[in-house]
Amino acid sequence: MVNYGTEVAVALTPVEGESLIAYTVNGEDKSSELINGKHSIKVTSDTEINVQYTNFSGIEDVNAVEAVVYASAGAINIVTSKNEEVHIYNMSGIVENRQFVDGQAQIVKTSGIYIVKVASKVYKVVVK
Repeated sequence: MVNYGTEVAVALTPVEGESLIAYTVNGEDKSSELINGKHSIKVTSDTEINVQYTNFSGIEDVNAVEAVVYASAGAINIVTSKNEEVHIYNMSGIVENRQFVDGQAQIVKTSGIYIVKVASKVYKVVVK
């Protein structure tokens, strides 16, 4: 338990051969705020930290689709390990967005349920 108002230092250190692909605090992407793998958070309510790593160093990963897809307030966030074609469909099956993502992208969407296709993988995302 961390007391209200406490400043918490988060240090992210992947094991050898792994890379950070997503870092969120309460559903918001905070990857760009990392400085040398460190980030400070002032705790003012229940706080959820999510960190995702992946291994891009192995030969078996060369042709694999490596992607993380998640929702944040009013947006769909996509993180890829290489340039991938992304389609976002509404629940009627209509393509609302089509673009290539190489690294990270945040696509603003109204609240609803979406199907996101990154290369050959499909994800269901709920935007609030």
